[in-house]
Amino acid sequence: MSTNNRALRVSMPLTVCILGALTAAALLSLPGPDRLDDTATPAGSSAETPNAAAGGANDEPRINIADFTFESGISVQAGETLTVTNSDGVAHTLTSNDGLFDTGDLGGGATGSVIAPEVAGTYSFICLIHPSMTGSVTVTP
Repeated sequence: MSTNNRALRVSMPLTVCILGALTAAALLSLPGPDRLDDTATPAGSSAETPNAAAGGANDEPRINIADFTFESGISVQAGETLTVTNSDGVAHTLTSNDGLFDTGDLGGGATGSVIAPEVAGTYSFICLIHPSMTGSVTVTP
């Protein structure tokens, strides 16, 4: 009988650890404030998976987000699609200050796109999640 008690004393903590790890893994897979769901696509934009972007045209304008910084010096034609790739491990947005375009939440490694405004000019944008991240895009006729 003492052998069964010893097995029970050893296996019970192991079982509790395994259950705890499984519960944590299940909770981490759920969307939440720091784990945003990339499936929603706001109006005026379209989200796609990183692999889907690889099949697109290589000459389309792109902005890369890396190290909490937007790539700079981007110029697009009015009405052109601008592809945005988030190379960071956390979610970001690319949202114009005047609300004309917004990628919505792009999780780490995700790619989305926005349509450039029809009016030429320079448009400032921000990451709504990290307001210290700013940039601009020049739209040409």
